[in-house]
Amino acid sequence: MQQRLAGSAVHGDPRCRLDVEILAVATAHPVHKVEQAEAFKRAKGIFPHLARLEALYSNTGIETRYSCEPYQWCQQEHGWADRTATFQQHAVALLEEVAVKAVQKAGLVLADIDMLVVNTITGLAIPSLDAKLMNRLAFRRSVERLPIFGLGCGGGSPALPGPRASPRACRAPTSCS
Repeated sequence: MQQRLAGSAVHGDPRCRLDVEILAVATAHPVHKVEQAEAFKRAKGIFPHLARLEALYSNTGIETRYSCEPYQWCQQEHGWADRTATFQQHAVALLEEVAVKAVQKAGLVLADIDMLVVNTITGLAIPSLDAKLMNRLAFRRSVERLPIFGLGCGGGSPALPGPRASPRACRAPTSCS
């Protein structure tokens, strides 16, 4: 997938051209795969009150779910520290996998990357996942990073500056040069 925005002017202001390209998109999945109907069945076994939400599970359009841990792990009690450690271990590994794949698909090397935007709603990592990734891969140390978390399934879009933010940033001649 390629989306080219380079050359797009914000509200017709040629000083405010966007120079952004998405050259490649990559995906990675945790190893444990479960069909949606089975996921709902298992969830009801652990949380019986979810039985009343069957329509939510069956109408999402989701056919398959993935998990970093086997379903037996989810049936056991785990504290905050254990769940966070599991999240961080698997999230950084998956992030590394997709970063390498996307850079290779784009025909680039890690040193070509200018910015990392990492979004998650699944867990919390301090330092952030992008900071952990910087220690695992050969990105330039000057790479700009935008960690986004806690904003729900909207993919972090509320945290990104929208079209209204750009004209304000571009009114002064030095802002866009």
